[in-house]
Amino acid sequence: MLGQEWLARFYETIAEDPRISVTHISVYLAIVYEVSRTGHDGAVDVDRQNIMRLAKVNSPTTYNRSLHALRVFGYIEYVPSPGRGKSIVRLRKM
Repeated sequence: MLGQEWLARFYETIAEDPRISVTHISVYLAIVYEVSRTGHDGAVDVDRQNIMRLAKVNSPTTYNRSLHALRVFGYIEYVPSPGRGKSIVRLRKM
């Protein structure tokens, strides 16, 4: 599912979207990596610490803002967990 075409469509989309920053790209690609690594069909249980480590994001505030923006901008669907469990992120079609 997440091959070269997916990556090409992502970059074509963000090239035209002035709202996207390098932090958004880094967080998004960390999520893409986790989705492809775990073999899920476009969705992954998100471990914040792991995504932050992969994305090279040190601040939970920056991570949360980026995740929220990616949801608002339509790049992901985000289902927060009740309590301190893992949240679910689903990649949206580009």
